[in-house]
Amino acid sequence: MSDRPSNILLDLILKLPAAGERGFEGLIAELLEDLTGRHFHLAKSGYQEGRDMSSRDSYQNVIAIECKRYQKTTKLDERELLGELEQVKIGISDLDIWVLVTSRDVDSKLNESLHRKAAQDGIDFAVIADGDGEPSSLAVLCANSSATVTEFLKPISSDEDLQKLEDELDEIAKQPQFSGKV
Repeated sequence: MSDRPSNILLDLILKLPAAGERGFEGLIAELLEDLTGRHFHLAKSGYQEGRDMSSRDSYQNVIAIECKRYQKTTKLDERELLGELEQVKIGISDLDIWVLVTSRDVDSKLNESLHRKAAQDGIDFAVIADGDGEPSSLAVLCANSSATVTEFLKPISSDEDLQKLEDELDEIAKQPQFSGKV
């Protein structure tokens, strides 16, 4: 998606604060709730034990999510993310899945490193990112709940931007890879 001439979705996401209910973390929590039907609890600011949110329901997988709302020029730090994975493993001893959600791509070396560490710890690892295909997994997550995204981004958008956003999300949902990626 990052190669598209218009990328109003990412432009608006990058205008959000990184943290909090009305930030990138809050948007991702709502989108994951729409997708899974589960509630995701945002962690308070400060020491978060390697997660920005988590979900724990009886007889279901325990999921922790780490969100990184970064510009394309901001590098994802391997040491930091490996440390966060270690912290979340200690903080949630029965963790099943750790998900990294990021507004930029995750290079193959980092992806492999995180997968290897998670596997060693008996945890499944997944990435939802911009730039990881066409459409990106982040774009698919957003297009899957376009009404949620539009409503969430309304306070920081002009009417023109909202229309462009709706059009972009519709185009993403029409792509042949969309259903498989959801």
